[in-house]
Amino acid sequence: MGHDQLVPELRSDRRVHVHEGLNVRYLDTTDLGGPASLVVADLSFISLRLVMAPLARATEAGGDLVLMVKPQFEVGREALGRTGVVSSVEQRRRSVADVLASAGEAGLECLGLARSPLPGQDGNVEFFLWLRRIAHDHPQSARNDALLDSVDYS
Repeated sequence: MGHDQLVPELRSDRRVHVHEGLNVRYLDTTDLGGPASLVVADLSFISLRLVMAPLARATEAGGDLVLMVKPQFEVGREALGRTGVVSSVEQRRRSVADVLASAGEAGLECLGLARSPLPGQDGNVEFFLWLRRIAHDHPQSARNDALLDSVDYS
């Protein structure tokens, strides 16, 4: 629901379609003019788990999603300290695992996981997920476990 957050080079690129002011919880492909081949999301104040299904539906089969996982919005208010920073390595890992599980339930496979090189607001550690919408079901748990184990959560 943010506005004017894209740099002018991206905003003016004819390949980029900006859809500001949409509530992702209720996103429909008609809002976008059809499913997208690439969905990029850097959301705040909401868990990705709550919007994974609409994001998946907005992506064409075989299309990619690049999502930023912000543990501070995944662990719940009760797990946050007064600073709003997730300091527990285990909580960070669990938040990424929970988002991966919701992605699998939404028909997405994880192709990559990386810790963001830049700290988030207030110094939170954040992570990028590269997902792809699949046209058929197949188990992802072993691959997801290997990806989860390959990242530094500290």
